[in-house]
Amino acid sequence: TSFGALGLIHRGGGDHEAARDAFAEGIRALGLPFEDVPAAHADLMAVLARGYSQSCEELGGPPDQDLLALIEEKLRFLMDTQERESED
Repeated sequence: TSFGALGLIHRGGGDHEAARDAFAEGIRALGLPFEDVPAAHADLMAVLARGYSQSCEELGGPPDQDLLALIEEKLRFLMDTQERESED
């Protein structure tokens, strides 16, 4: 999404607060489509969540666990499902 690109630009420029905010906005914007069809949006959501978490770390504070909770749960489920399918 554009929010992911904006987050990367801000992070590259050292503005971790603006980067965090852009990644968080991307997570919120992609939230409903991700809820409806997680597999279709998993890669992008993982990039946004990783960027958000890294930006929070750079700022020295914890990420908003409420924002990440459902995302992480669904991403873990998708990864586990893919691993099981590749083992078969």
